[in-house]
Amino acid sequence: MSSGRTIAGGFLWTGGTSYVSQAVSVVATLILAQYVPVADLGIFSLAGLVIGWLALVRGLGLGTALVYEQQDVEQASATAFWLLLATGILLTALSFLAAPLAARAFRNPTIEPVVQVLGLSFLFSGLMAVQDTMLQKALRFRTRALAGLVATVIFALLAAGLAIGGFGVWSLVYAQLAQTVVLAAILWVVSP
Repeated sequence: MSSGRTIAGGFLWTGGTSYVSQAVSVVATLILAQYVPVADLGIFSLAGLVIGWLALVRGLGLGTALVYEQQDVEQASATAFWLLLATGILLTALSFLAAPLAARAFRNPTIEPVVQVLGLSFLFSGLMAVQDTMLQKALRFRTRALAGLVATVIFALLAAGLAIGGFGVWSLVYAQLAQTVVLAAILWVVSP
C-alpha cells in the first residue's frame, strides 16, 4: 500500500474512531450526570487541574524525536523508554507530594487521595509512550485509533457502572486509571 493511501486510511480511522469515542463519551456523561453528585464532579475537575499541570512535562518531546529518527531507532527508542518511564515515576511521586498541597489550597481534603490515585496514570503513560510513538512511526494509525477507542469504551462502561453502583467521584477516578492501564496494555501487545 502506498504511503499516501496509508495516511488517508489512517486519517479516516482516526477521525472515525474519534467520532465514535465522542459519542461514547456523551452517553457516559449523561449517565454520570444522573448518578455522580455535582460536588464529586467538582472534586474530579479540581484534581484534573493538578494532574494537568503536572502533565505539562510528561512527553519531553521525545516522541516527536523518535518519529523522525532514521538511524539506530532501537537504541533511541530504548533511551526514550527509560527516560519516559523515569519521568512517569517522577510525576507519580510529585502527584503524591502535590496532593496534600492541593487539598489545602482548595480547602477540601477529599481531593488528596483523588490526585494521588490519578497520579498513578503517569506511570502507565510513561510505559506506553514509546510503543505509541513506534506505531505512529510505522503509520499504523488504525491500530492506534482502535486501541484508543477500546480504552474509551472501557472508561465509559466502568465509569457508568461504578457511578450507578454509588461510587461517586471514585467511579471517574478508577475509570480514568483503568483507561490508561488498558491503553498501555494494548499498545504493548500491538506495537512493533
